[in-house]
Amino acid sequence: MSIVEELYRINESRKKAEYRRIRGPISMISSIRKHSAPGRKAIIAEFKRNSPSGFSALKNESPGEYFASVIDDTIGGFSVITQPLHFNGCFSDLASVQEFRIPILAKEFIASEAMIENSFNSGADVILLISDFLDYSSIQKLAGSAIEKGMEVLVEFHDPEKFPEIHETDKIMVGYNRRNLINMKIEDNPSSIRALATYDGVRVLESGIGKDNFARLNKLDCDALLIGRSMLERSLIPGEL
Repeated sequence: MSIVEELYRINESRKKAEYRRIRGPISMISSIRKHSAPGRKAIIAEFKRNSPSGFSALKNESPGEYFASVIDDTIGGFSVITQPLHFNGCFSDLASVQEFRIPILAKEFIASEAMIENSFNSGADVILLISDFLDYSSIQKLAGSAIEKGMEVLVEFHDPEKFPEIHETDKIMVGYNRRNLINMKIEDNPSSIRALATYDGVRVLESGIGKDNFARLNKLDCDALLIGRSMLERSLIPGEL
């Protein structure tokens, strides 16, 4: 069983948590479109403390301190990893950054209605559904539940054969995660990149985006780049891109 499969199994029984949402949902799709420009993608800045790929935060900073340090006119959204096991995340991290009034993605391995409730109540505007690990009917059901609450959905894939069979809507984004979540390696798959380009809605490129490859990846046919490690380590600074 892979790490991610283990997390999905655990998350099926995650209990409903009590957090207080302090504002209505904000559209990340609209924000990405607003903060992108010809030759420049919008950026989704991600906060995490650890990850199974080997990342460990160098600074002991809060999500609010981190996001306050990176906000500029390229930031189209935030991503907050809320999974405690392997990532040392929590829903209170997400709840704490609602005050910025920037759309927030709950980066979780969502497998139940309770997880959607936790994300929504904590202030998330977007949930993540990973098609490499969820079947089509589960994606439809979970996405529908989130959309009913006024949220948006990022449907992510790595394997080109798992490219989500969805039609463009004003509530669903599609993302290609360059990281293979089975072996945790970065793998550029031309077929996946081509598949991503066929989606008519907002498209997100995720993982392994750093100073050495930013210029190349910024030219790909997508609308936003989700960046975690290189921005957390300050090797990529939005205002300098």
